[in-house]
Amino acid sequence: MLGPFISALGSIWCPEHFVCVNPQCRRGLQDIGFVEEKGQLYCEYCFEKFIAPSCNKCNNKIKGDCLNAIGKHFHPQCFSCAHCKKEFGSNPFFLEEGLPYCEKMCKKNLEGQSFYAKGGRPFCKNHAR
Repeated sequence: MLGPFISALGSIWCPEHFVCVNPQCRRGLQDIGFVEEKGQLYCEYCFEKFIAPSCNKCNNKIKGDCLNAIGKHFHPQCFSCAHCKKEFGSNPFFLEEGLPYCEKMCKKNLEGQSFYAKGGRPFCKNHAR
């Protein structure tokens, strides 16, 4: 190859061919962020606008790590307990009426109190619904 070239993603590119795949864009990718999606290269702007999924909780586009859970997309920090807002990370969770909850819930002491059994676990009245 004669002249300047760009080495990226294990390949070598002519500068005029190292561009966003979107025909309405075609920005050169050497000086801006880009994303490979299904073998195609997109500039960061086109990826965010046309490809990146929206977070089911905050509705903002997910540009970085995407957590897929309960059939939806989330920013990792947005997938949290519907009650205490604690992030799950790799901790277990359970679903109640489509919402995720951590196992600790409200930590209300149920000793000597009325409680409701659901799924084999005790819940206070507020969280048994």
